[in-house]
Amino acid sequence: MRKRKVHTSKNTSINATVKHPVKLVEVPITDSPSVMTRELLSRLKKLESTVSGLSSDNSRINRNLQNVLNENRKLKKENTKLKEENVELKKRLGDTPNPSNPLKNSTNSSIPPSKEDIRSSQIRKTESLRVKSERPAGGQEGHEGHTLLRRSHIDKTVMLEANFCPHCAEFVEHIEGVAI
Repeated sequence: MRKRKVHTSKNTSINATVKHPVKLVEVPITDSPSVMTRELLSRLKKLESTVSGLSSDNSRINRNLQNVLNENRKLKKENTKLKEENVELKKRLGDTPNPSNPLKNSTNSSIPPSKEDIRSSQIRKTESLRVKSERPAGGQEGHEGHTLLRRSHIDKTVMLEANFCPHCAEFVEHIEGVAI
């Protein structure tokens, strides 16, 4: 006899006993038929006990197999439900953009505008993200402006001369006849 462990789901195992088939041994023919009958009856009892043991092992293995098959059916049903739920959740996620993870386009990632799909480029070009306020555009009434004021006393005067021609925008030092 040889014992093996058969592994099933949920880390359970079944101890199965595997018995080698009984080898038929030739019974020596003797002069007395009663000795031969006793030998045959002894062998028959051994075979019957072996068959009985195999039968009980077989029924135990069948029970364990039924348990594993039932568990497998339950897991398949659960798997099907989870797949359906996953599809539904993916549909919901696809319908509403996630504000914390916006779709990538040329304005918020390194994707060049040429690789952007037409729909997102059209939305970007036509929709402004700025929320319109109630105030009119431009300077508001009653707001005092802030500018730099002239000083009444000048500390020093610096004369700056252009080093390029205002007509042709060439540097003056390259033009002949002009002395600096």
